[in-house]
Amino acid sequence: MNTEAKLIVENDVDGYETSELDCDFNDDETKPVTPTHEDNADPINDPKLVSTKPGAIKTQGQFIVHTKLAHRLFYGRKKGTQIIQENGKEVKKQIKPIIGVTRFGTNINDIYRLASFDEPYADAKLIEIEEGLKQAKDLLLENIEALRQLLGEMTEMQINPAFSIKPITLPLEFSTPFFGYEATRIVKNYDRLVLLALTTKQTGDILDSDWNRIVNKMGSKIRSVFLLSTQYRFAGVTRDDMAANNEKARGAIEKYGELPQEILEGRKRAKHAPKIRSNKN
Repeated sequence: MNTEAKLIVENDVDGYETSELDCDFNDDETKPVTPTHEDNADPINDPKLVSTKPGAIKTQGQFIVHTKLAHRLFYGRKKGTQIIQENGKEVKKQIKPIIGVTRFGTNINDIYRLASFDEPYADAKLIEIEEGLKQAKDLLLENIEALRQLLGEMTEMQINPAFSIKPITLPLEFSTPFFGYEATRIVKNYDRLVLLALTTKQTGDILDSDWNRIVNKMGSKIRSVFLLSTQYRFAGVTRDDMAANNEKARGAIEKYGELPQEILEGRKRAKHAPKIRSNKN
């Protein structure tokens, strides 16, 4: 092999221009290169195979639930009436709705989408919900750890946490990143909390008053966070509208109130807020 040939062999393919590599696919270099396949794929491939593309990407999952309280918190409850016996008489009792994880996830989709169109009120609601989820999760983990330590302090015997003899598996699928899955993590931890509370109540280490403080109030806290997703209404303004203080902006302020400047300027957003889509075409 002569020196010139050796140098060509040792050159990396990245050292060639694209036009030089393209000539391997065309016998006649004088003819313009016309794509014969979708996406300008290598013509060595069968066109039918190239045109068959993967479908949309989905993230699906599942989780196991042991308690009825957690199950109700996941699927929620619609508003209605219930007939109960009171002092020997049938009385209609109003049943308040419960916003479960499934409804929460649907509501979040709308708020998340509006936030991506630079609507500051949607961004503000995402911040509020994100902070609420964090507070609920932190309080849950704190209560779980307290009950676990209570069980661990028993020296006379070893007690395992209660469990369902027939737990159920619930499907998971959310369109919006983070929020639906974080809500599910909270419900799963609430499930653990209820099981631990049932165990310590059975052993006599907590009383009914403790149950109300630990389980019922924690459930109420979680429901209040999920309820935030229903309290947003379409404002129909962008940050540009607010900066211009135009008619739309003034109407939104009159209806929904002032927003902090850091939110209006986009300096403060939820950690898991969507990217803002450009309004420029």
